[in-house]
Amino acid sequence: MPTLRSARVAPTSCRPGYGTRISYDWDAEPLGANCSIFVHFVDAKGRMAFQADHDPPIPTGRWTGRVEYGRTVTVPSDAAPGRYDVVVGFWKSGPASSGGGRRPFKVGEGLVALPGDACKVGTLEVSADAPLPTLPPPSLDLAGYKLTFDEDFREPLSISAWGPGTRWIAHTPYAGDFGDAGFGDPGKDSPFSVKDGVLQIEAKKVGDRWRSGLICSVDPKGEGFSQKYGYFEMRAKLPRGLGTWPAFWLMGVPQLKEPKDKKTITQIEIDVVEQYGVGPNSLHTTLHLWGPGDFHRAEGDTSIVQGMTDDFHTYGVLVEEDFTTFYFDRAELRKDRTPKEAKVPLYLMVDLALGGGWPIDKTPNPSRMLVDYVRAYAKK
Repeated sequence: MPTLRSARVAPTSCRPGYGTRISYDWDAEPLGANCSIFVHFVDAKGRMAFQADHDPPIPTGRWTGRVEYGRTVTVPSDAAPGRYDVVVGFWKSGPASSGGGRRPFKVGEGLVALPGDACKVGTLEVSADAPLPTLPPPSLDLAGYKLTFDEDFREPLSISAWGPGTRWIAHTPYAGDFGDAGFGDPGKDSPFSVKDGVLQIEAKKVGDRWRSGLICSVDPKGEGFSQKYGYFEMRAKLPRGLGTWPAFWLMGVPQLKEPKDKKTITQIEIDVVEQYGVGPNSLHTTLHLWGPGDFHRAEGDTSIVQGMTDDFHTYGVLVEEDFTTFYFDRAELRKDRTPKEAKVPLYLMVDLALGGGWPIDKTPNPSRMLVDYVRAYAKK
């Protein structure tokens, strides 16, 4: 039976719409099934006010030895002020008749075991007067790098629906649109406009359907800009409002260049920033692996930052042979080992999608994402 040795909630106070981080330390033993960790924030009346369930980085069916990791929790903007108990445990989806429900575990010193296979790991005070989050100073050093791609939107936007011959196309090159708004083409009722060196991607209702936009740096044959290793950055102001889902992300060219091998290639996706309108201060960064069949693995985290919808900020990732490092305003957020699937030429995409699992009935119409530039650097 696994043991939760310790769990740390820090900071212990935050404002609504911001968040905290919980660090876990388990003595792991296989559970015989892959379970999620439920994380409930319980108010003074014993009611669950909000939750932050997650899957641990190593599936619990393969647990062994020591498992240590941390997860950032976003506190809803409408969370009532007050003190909340943080309660965690294991949860297996499915009916009880087939093994679903909570699973027992042991509780380490300093934690409070609760009835129903759960334990209290700490408290979180939600207050409008709590300190705002701070980031370390900028640390990115591009000395020894050269600019290899510079879209500053000072010239007429070079974009077509599918290429070839333009700097951007208006869809994913693998024809995989997503979200609750269709991605529109340039031309009549285009989602794209440029003014004073800033690209505007607009999501709006056209009739009874939402239309928005995406730009991609390669065409369906993989022709266009891509680069193996280097630093990739966007400067943008993200939209405000429920249901919005802007992103800047990279994917690998080999799946486009070698379509005959598409069913055997494991594709890399590097999400430099995803942001959901429900969490305007939550910056999501993720490394995805998409493989043959239904294989999918993701290693991501959330950083609590300020002002993504208030002003322009930079969102960047440095992809090196050994490590991949994510940045906000060139301050380091997190670092991961670079998977072998990322050691290929990577192309760029920027989009304003809607939904992403959240309702869009209250999404502002229109909503706009403003992009000042998209750049890439390579070692000299």
